[in-house]
Amino acid sequence: MFARVIADEQQDVKTNPAKVFSVAPGVVDTEMQDEIRVVEPENFRELEQFVQLKQNGQLTKPEDVGKQYADIMLRPEKYPDMLMDLRE
Repeated sequence: MFARVIADEQQDVKTNPAKVFSVAPGVVDTEMQDEIRVVEPENFRELEQFVQLKQNGQLTKPEDVGKQYADIMLRPEKYPDMLMDLRE
């Protein structure tokens, strides 16, 4: 919602308007993911879901997310939609 409000406010800006994006990268394979997968099941009810994401190769590499973010910032005209899900 925050990004939508900013985008709406920027529509009438004539000089140097900001282009705003709200980007969902999906579940990224970070060190935090490593830590999550070793938590005791009673301390994290969604543990099995995160274990399965790793086992099924459904985690995104941080480098890939970084490349996608860089492309969005360097070529914003290529991305007409403000809301993006990088998994799509």
